[in-house]
Parts: sequence; structure tokens; C-alpha cells
Amino acid sequence: MSKVVLICQRNKKNKHSHADIERLSNRLMPDNFSPNPPHTICKDGVLISIFNPNKTLGIHDASVYLGQIITKQEYWWQPQTYISDGSFALFRSNEQFVELVSDVLASRTIWYIKNEQEFIASTSQRAIVFFLKSFHPNKTVFSWMLSSGSLGFGLSWDTRIKCVEADSSVLLNRSSWELQNNKKTQYYQIKKLSKQQHKKHLIEALENTFAKYNFDYSNWILPLSGGFDSRAILLMLKNKNDLQTVTWGFKSSLLDQNSDASIAKVLAEYIGVKHKYFELDSSTESLDNIFNRFLVAGEGRIDHILGYMDGFKVWKELFEQGVLGIIRGDEVFGFPVLSAFTPLDVRKVLNINVLSDYHNYNIIAKFGFEQQIFPELLRRRDMESYESWRTRLYEDFRIPFILAALTDLKCSYVEVINPLLSREIIEQVRQMPSCLRSQKKLFKSIVSSINPKQIKYAQPMSVLKLEDLLETQDFVNFLSKKLNTERARTILSSGFIDYILENLQVSSEKNSRKSLKQKMKSMVSEEIKCYFKTLFPAKSISININRLGLRALIICEMVQILFEDANQ
Repeated sequence: MSKVVLICQRNKKNKHSHADIERLSNRLMPDNFSPNPPHTICKDGVLISIFNPNKTLGIHDASVYLGQIITKQEYWWQPQTYISDGSFALFRSNEQFVELVSDVLASRTIWYIKNEQEFIASTSQRAIVFFLKSFHPNKTVFSWMLSSGSLGFGLSWDTRIKCVEADSSVLLNRSSWELQNNKKTQYYQIKKLSKQQHKKHLIEALENTFAKYNFDYSNWILPLSGGFDSRAILLMLKNKNDLQTVTWGFKSSLLDQNSDASIAKVLAEYIGVKHKYFELDSSTESLDNIFNRFLVAGEGRIDHILGYMDGFKVWKELFEQGVLGIIRGDEVFGFPVLSAFTPLDVRKVLNINVLSDYHNYNIIAKFGFEQQIFPELLRRRDMESYESWRTRLYEDFRIPFILAALTDLKCSYVEVINPLLSREIIEQVRQMPSCLRSQKKLFKSIVSSINPKQIKYAQPMSVLKLEDLLETQDFVNFLSKKLNTERARTILSSGFIDYILENLQVSSEKNSRKSLKQKMKSMVSEEIKCYFKTLFPAKSISININRLGLRALIICEMVQILFEDANQ
């Protein structure tokens, strides 16, 4: 399902009409499918609206959750009742309190704002702006979008809107009209156990988690690759005969026996579940339509448009087939690549770069973007290794602000749950030493021990990168047309827009050089690459100018959309 908005008036009188809800629904929903009508609840002075609702919702009076609460608790809807586990966004209220609750890693983002008269919370920033009837652009987000392709740590498009932190709750006392933030303490304490003991405990955590995921899978799908994460879910789920699996990619992948496409099909057939392959090679949609739909579905939180260049055809088809939700394989078992050697390495691999990391920062800085301050919570701690720091940042930044943004893109069409992000699994992984987390070593050994021996893992393939798409002539023409406007120049300055337009590159201009470089890199092992990194650590990184143009366009279009939302 898509979005939820909760509005609590201090005077307990609802001032918003059903016409407001319908108008907002029309703005929030992508234009390529016919969503389910909004479901609205009014009780005890609280209004809750759910856009494109489906049967996966948990609803009781004026309380609702999206996702999955896997600890069966009789009174989940009562404020201040402890919810221990699952992947969810929880809104609950009664006559005394309104409470927002995040899961252990905030895999689903809840935004909120309180003023003198209203408390508004939503999974949509746009819904909050719509009901506020005003928009205050957050220019710090402009800097973060340009440097990282995301909104940054805990930031929103509007300076007034905050998000609920991971493993925490925000409680509104309706009598005093005061907010209380309650956050649980995170513990990263390595236990001095043998590898076999750690493995035993992690297996128990996995088994306990999947024992709780036991529901009707006939309307759910598992995106299945040829790797470890989704394979682990498929092998560990109980009563999965009705589960459907899907894989998507290019048509040519079906011809490669070592590809995700081929191996996922073999694995699904072996397990005895249905499988379907979606080809993403082409779309009849215009770039304008694809880009606008990408912004509507995800609200411009992320620049990862490559996987949606089919114009969200896959997600439209799944919705129209009656699919209620997908089971994703987001996880925390360790980073898939080898060790990092500098702070820049860590920030780069996790997409937490600031503008000053780039070699052309002196050029960009003169256009007056707001200075970024790397959040104190994300800074490397005393005696913390780069590997441990990277693991912590994956939990503290990448999951709640990158992967949650990617989840938003799907949730306009279907529900999303993440079994591998259970509290029990996460707490067990936090006790493991770096040597067992590096390249997901311990987790991979567990999956391999239960994997059908005759079914291999997919080999890393040379796949299309976002930069390859952005350097096509069609996309360069699109960026040039959309950025060369008075609106873009007003939002980001004429000088910066001209800098991008003058430097956009078409792939044919440097194809041979890129091809040679890629071939050389593919011939060098990861160990050798790491060795040279220790000898010659990078002091800055480069940013693809076309990607900078995409990020600039996201800013300009989202500012326009949000101003329009506020003036509806």
C-alpha cells in the first residue's frame, strides 16, 4: 500500500473534508494504475487516511500499521504498548495520546510536524505540506541531494518536518500538547565467542524469526536473485507452496546460465514455487512520464532511477495481478566488499558523501550551496575500526535513508516487508566480530549449508550503471531541456545550471576510454585493488556531471511539486 496520514487537532475538531482527501490521493498516486479508494477513519478528534489500502493493513479504531508486526501482541494499537519486532510504520492514538513508532532500523520512514494547532504525521512529506498549506524549502537538503543523491541524515524537503528515528517513538500528550521522544539505546558489543558459537546463535535467530513469518503467501511475491539474501528467505520461509517468486533484468540475461535470471528460475523450480521473469529492456513511455512517475512514487528521496526505467510497468502489473506485497532481502550481515581504508572510502561506498569530498568542490562551492555538517552520530568513534564504522553506518544511515527511500518507490503499488531485519537477527549480528561480518562470511556459510548443492550462485555481471543511462543522447537532451528553464535557474542559480549544461557528456565521446578502463579493472582481483588503496589512498572523488544534473533536476522538480501541494 502507499501512504498514511494522521492529523490530530488540538481542539479535537476535524477541519478537513473528504474532498481534501480525494484531492490529495489524486496527487500522491502514480498515473499508470487505478489505486484502491482511500480509507479514512475519524475517531476521538483524530483523522487517519490510507491511500491505496489493501488487506495487509493492521487497523484498530484510530490506529494503523503498515508492514508486518511479527510479535503477536493483543493490544498493539494502544499508545505506550511496547512493540518488539517486525518491519513496520505504526500510527496509534486514543483520547489521551498520539504515538508514532518505528521499527528497529526505521526501514519505513514516518514524518511528522507539530505546531500550536495541529499534529500531522505521515509516510509522505507531500501529504504534510498539503495539509499545512505552506512549504518551507530546506536548502541543506539541496546540498545533500547534490553530494549523495539522497536527502541526508534525518532531513526532509521542508525545514519544519522531522522523521521518527530508528527504534524509537514520538508521543504526543493531547492534554499538555507536548511531545516526548523515546529512543532505545543501541548496543554494538562484540561477544568473545568461537566462530561456531556465533554461527549457532545466528542460526537460532534466523530460525526464530522465520517461525513467526507464517501467513498466507498466495498474494505475496519474493524478488529472487541468484545470490544469498533472497535465497536465504526462500529456503527458510515456512509453508511457502503458494509463494510466487519474480526476477527482473535484461532479456539477454536469460541466455547466460550464470546470471541471476537463469539461476533464480532453476532455484524456484527446485523448491517448487512459481516464478516469473520481467524484462526491463525497453519502455514505450517518454522520459518525461518516467521521471515524473519516479518523483511521485518516491517523493524525490533518492536518485536511483535506473531500476524504474520501464516506467514502473513491473509494479503496475503486480498490483493489477492482485499482489498485496513483496518480501525483500534487506539485511545487516556485513558489507559485501572488502575492507575500507579511509573515511572517504567509507562515505563513498555508503553514499554519504558531502560536496567537499569532490575534486571539483572549489567550482561547486562558488555557487553558494549551504555548507554540510557531517552528523555527529555518524562520525567515527574512538577505537572504532573502519570496518565496524562502516557496519554501524549501514544501519544508522543506509537502511533508514537509502533503502527506506527505495522501499517508498514500491509502496505506491504494494506492501513491503523485510524478514532479515528482525530485532533478534540484528542484535545477534551486532555481537559478531568484523571478521565474521566482512563480506557476509558467517551468513554466507549458513546459507551455503542449507542450499541445494547442485544449485550454484550467480556470478557478478557487468551490468548497466546509472551513469551509462544518463550519458545516452536521449537522456542528455532530456536533462538539457528540463534544466534550461527560468524555474531551475531561480532555485539553483543560473551559474550552476550553466556549469552543468556546458559539461554534460554523451557516452559516445568517451566509450573507448571507459571500455578499456572497465576491462582493466575486471582483470584485477579485489585483494590487489585493496592493496593499492592502502598505498595510494584517495583524497577526493569525482562526480559524474550527468548524475549531478539528474540530482539538480530532482531538486528543481520536487520544489515545484511541493509548492503546488501547498497551494491546492
